[in-house]
Amino acid sequence: MRLCERITQLAATALVATLAAAVPVAAQTTIELPAENATARAGKWVVTSDATAPGGGKTMRHPDGGAAKIMTAAASPANYFELTFSAQAGVPYHLSLYGKADDNYWGNDSVFVQFSGSVSSTGSARWRIGTTSATEVNLEDCSGCGLSGWKWQDNGYGVNVTGEPIYFATTGTQTLRVQTREDGLSIDQIVLAPETAAAVAPPPPSSAATIKVFDWNTHHGIGTDGVFSLERFIPYIVSSGANVVSLNEVEKNVGSYGNVDAPARYASLLRTATGKTWYYKFAQRDGNTNGQGNLLLTTFPIEDSDSYQLSYSRAVARIQILVNGIRVNVFSTHLDADSSSRRATQMHELNSWASGFAEQRIQAGDYNAWPGASEISNMTSGHIDTWAYARAAGTAVAYSGNEAGNTRNSRIDYVWLSKGATRTTIRGSRVYDVRNSSGVMPSDHRPVMTTFEVR
Repeated sequence: MRLCERITQLAATALVATLAAAVPVAAQTTIELPAENATARAGKWVVTSDATAPGGGKTMRHPDGGAAKIMTAAASPANYFELTFSAQAGVPYHLSLYGKADDNYWGNDSVFVQFSGSVSSTGSARWRIGTTSATEVNLEDCSGCGLSGWKWQDNGYGVNVTGEPIYFATTGTQTLRVQTREDGLSIDQIVLAPETAAAVAPPPPSSAATIKVFDWNTHHGIGTDGVFSLERFIPYIVSSGANVVSLNEVEKNVGSYGNVDAPARYASLLRTATGKTWYYKFAQRDGNTNGQGNLLLTTFPIEDSDSYQLSYSRAVARIQILVNGIRVNVFSTHLDADSSSRRATQMHELNSWASGFAEQRIQAGDYNAWPGASEISNMTSGHIDTWAYARAAGTAVAYSGNEAGNTRNSRIDYVWLSKGATRTTIRGSRVYDVRNSSGVMPSDHRPVMTTFEVR
């Protein structure tokens, strides 16, 4: 390589890193693109209804016509659709799509993806519309891995292989083009999630770090439309920016709920959608291996974990993580739905057990008690209700029609901070509106997330 070429390459690399570092974190948001909202389409791609799809039932589909696989992307393809969005220059985005191959056949499972202004990490034009350069998404993880219905997949081929990130040369409106590689494929949604920790120069040392604790009772994976789907929880978790997730009513290898290992499946789906490893701990409600329980997932490596059985067929999951050099213990539970006296007993057992672990301590879960319930004093005596705290401080966010932050018919799902956690500060809390365009929610509960600063 000539010296002038090398200087140009180094300058481009520095420019990408500088641009990414200059982008405010709040601006680096996850981009969610329902395929049905295509701004242009050509050839055999059609918007169709699919009752098995979570995104309101509308998908973009290229029907299976038995065509041969296309080995190289076309500069002027016959079959494609396009979506527009706004992105930030210099930010590495992780690409993933939610798709389904007709008849679960590996010959119906791939597309080419291109962009109007994409560049490599060194600033060179790459995977551009109007060229034969493209990144590929293959739904099947590997040859022989198999397919089964809808799934998230990124542009990395192979088991546990993460796709290369996408960068953009300029901030503003971009166009994404999906062109056919194999027909017989349906696409529900495409997501571009910022990988702010990857391919970017590390930030200067800080005396504080952020932990975002997100809790959601998943109702066994069944939405308000009666459909079982773990996949449709993922976009909401990813877009929240959570790095610690507490899920309740999670089913592991239960025949009536998909007969899937839901804890492992959630971790896999989140890895695919974010490009990050998600560690997890599952606590089955009766201490068994399979069945219903509570799940904790996190992008922080887990230093220690265990579970604890409460009275009346309930349990607690615990993980210990290191945040900014400070140990944080996080607990997830789901208390009795029918009896206030049972809940009071379970709260006492939970707090007694949790007190044996080091501060900082955070609890999350479905406590099945509204803030005015008599038994809730067992929590408020030693813990801060972080939503109530944030609301009083003016840093709580809900949405129109649910200003009270109800997570079900009332506010029964909580994120609690121990009053002894003196190195942890509550920065805000949010209850999310998770209705799709048809008013359907993935669960009969709404999630709540609290952002903490640990210093």
